[in-house]
Amino acid sequence: MFESNPVAGVVNQNLWTLKPEFYCYILMAIMIAVGILHRRLAFAALTLAVILGATVAAFKVGFGVTEGNYHWTVVVFYFLVGCLFFQWREHVKMHWLLFVAALLASVALMAAPRQYAFFVPPFLTYCVVYLGLLPLHLPARIKKLDVSYGIYLYGFPIQQAIVSQTDFAHGNGPLLFAISAPIVIAFALVSWLWIEKPFLKVKPYVLGQKQWRKGKAPRLAPAE
Repeated sequence: MFESNPVAGVVNQNLWTLKPEFYCYILMAIMIAVGILHRRLAFAALTLAVILGATVAAFKVGFGVTEGNYHWTVVVFYFLVGCLFFQWREHVKMHWLLFVAALLASVALMAAPRQYAFFVPPFLTYCVVYLGLLPLHLPARIKKLDVSYGIYLYGFPIQQAIVSQTDFAHGNGPLLFAISAPIVIAFALVSWLWIEKPFLKVKPYVLGQKQWRKGKAPRLAPAE
């Protein structure tokens, strides 16, 4: 499909995250099994050892070094750093000056040779956490509409379809965004209201927090 598109033969580029996500699940299972998640100092030492060891390996044998997107090993390491931030969350101070410093360090390291890729996650993770904790004063009705996953899932294939069927969208990013954004949001709303949110109603039963009533299963009716 989409053989004539600038990004040819790719239906959904966003699914590249599935491979590192799979390895993150394996990594989490191993960390739970060995109990290191409950030993903060040991976990911090492990994270530092990975940074130093992976950087040395990158310079020696090219470990994790790519010309395009970061290698999946770097993406998995971001997950490890995220776990570290969560473990030390009560000690991590959120301040705009620290955010600026972390952002500048991130940009400098990302502009450096790719061998320094494993030094980026601690700084960039701080930036992400800082931005994620900023209060968003949105209407309550909008806060209830969690369309982020739908936008992630449907955005690329919809844009690919638009590019394949139109000539004017080729090479014009702002125009493609203007055309695709309302369509993608509409798909994401349908996904949230009629698929994701109704299925979340089953979660308490799956986790054993609620008991199934004999002969009655929770209805997966469209969300209100």
